[in-house]
Amino acid sequence: MTKQAKYSYAILFMLVVATAGFCFSYFFPQSDLKALAIADASVKTKTIQPLTKEMYSEKIRSKAAIVDADKTTVAFEFSTSKNLRAFIETARQSATRGGYPYIFEALKQCEYLSKGEPKYDAKEDSLVYSRRLEVAKFWVTRCQNLLTAELDSLGRNRLDVEGESKKDSSYELEAEIHKLEVKSDRARLRATVRKWLAAADPWLLESQGLYIMAVDSGRDSIEIWFEGKQYPSSELSNIQQAWYLVPCAFGYVCDQNDFRLAVACIDQSYCYVNRFDYVRSTRPDDRPNDYQTIYSYYQRIVAAIQRQDVDAFVKPDGVP
Repeated sequence: MTKQAKYSYAILFMLVVATAGFCFSYFFPQSDLKALAIADASVKTKTIQPLTKEMYSEKIRSKAAIVDADKTTVAFEFSTSKNLRAFIETARQSATRGGYPYIFEALKQCEYLSKGEPKYDAKEDSLVYSRRLEVAKFWVTRCQNLLTAELDSLGRNRLDVEGESKKDSSYELEAEIHKLEVKSDRARLRATVRKWLAAADPWLLESQGLYIMAVDSGRDSIEIWFEGKQYPSSELSNIQQAWYLVPCAFGYVCDQNDFRLAVACIDQSYCYVNRFDYVRSTRPDDRPNDYQTIYSYYQRIVAAIQRQDVDAFVKPDGVP
């Protein structure tokens, strides 16, 4: 196998492993979506402590300080919509704003979460069940105007019968990023990354961040380039978790109704207030400082995106 082929394969493998729990692409089969969602909900390694009313109230009060969304984005419209039928009709007119990724997210997520109220277990803490019920009702309400036939893969294909999604700005930029392959054309890479940063779309940021940062270590492994430093593959998990938080700063409301958190709450009774709460709560007991490291990466990544710093994500010219 040539070095170029090894590099391409390594990037592909890294992305499949690193982004499986985060990236619900248009091309994922629904069976894979369900499996990933359920598996991801079982990440919790610490003993679940019943929430008291005081704890719940304190977490709700802190939510507003965490969510800092741009209310003009398609991502914000999607993540706050209580009528996804209306959202889809509007987003179909927003290809230049990157509406189609969120249309397909809406359909796939509703297929899984529009199931009705969760059953009550007499042994379950009543506060936890009330949160499960609250999240489930939110999803039933937002999905109720979508027909069953629209929620499977055939329904999604019918929606795209004229290939409209291929004209979507986000899908076009995603395709452009992946045409770079081994990234040998650094000038072209930098131009593409500059467009990616300017778009600052939550779906594009989360789904492509690790791919753009990946570099060939020369040792048959992939490392991460960020802000003038090449990080070993052992740091991949923390940077991956940081990218999971990044959309929250660019128009995606990452509260308890976020798809990943909704699945964890409704199906597994692991209820979190937002993505930050989830990342903090699911760190292994033997790595108590992970959250501080992840949050630091998150802050630095957000700042680099805001200043559209290509060099933070791509090795500058002259750096081998």
